[in-house]
Amino acid sequence: MTSLKLQIDIKCESYTDKYLDPQTEFFKVLKSINGLSYTILPFEDDSKDIETDLVEKGQTRILTPEIKYEATGTPYNRAKDIIEVFKKFLDRIISSEHLIIIDYYMFTDDNENMKYSDFITQIFSKHLKKLQKVTFVTSKKKYKKHTEKAIYDSFLNVKSQLKLETKFSDLFHDRLWLCGKRGLFVGASFNGLGKKYCLIDYVDKNDIMDIKTYLLKEGLIKI
Repeated sequence: MTSLKLQIDIKCESYTDKYLDPQTEFFKVLKSINGLSYTILPFEDDSKDIETDLVEKGQTRILTPEIKYEATGTPYNRAKDIIEVFKKFLDRIISSEHLIIIDYYMFTDDNENMKYSDFITQIFSKHLKKLQKVTFVTSKKKYKKHTEKAIYDSFLNVKSQLKLETKFSDLFHDRLWLCGKRGLFVGASFNGLGKKYCLIDYVDKNDIMDIKTYLLKEGLIKI
């Protein structure tokens, strides 16, 4: 079947007092064309909910800057809204049993009243059951042992047999979450989510391969 877009000028004489409906006149013109057959298809609204489209395609491809900032994380978002957005992104990147979280400030928070570790665990709780291993790559300069322990304990409460490890490196500036051949770029560390505008987007597959090559070279992960 071939689709054809037509533009047909409808002439309505200015001196007539009779109202001429453009749609009616348009179909009259179509009927007057010999050998032309056509079908009127029902109108389908193919627009999607912004949040669904955002998670499926990544915001830099579909959204203007004004919309994408509001859709990812701003000082006006509640913690539970941020958690739900991340869960939907994770639905699409958890493709293997090993998750790598690269975050310079991963264990820097004081974890007052367990809010920090609880917040992080809520983001990953649904997906921890699918994983066998989580590797954290972070800075030793910003590392706090008690914060690491709180997050470890919280993760293990969700899945007790989960293998957790922390590796130290100052070679990575961006926050990256990698799983198999998929990954996310996150514009803020966990302790900054909801404090300033930040961007979340997918990482190109070729870039993921390059990043993992460097991780292997530095001895931060194993094949």
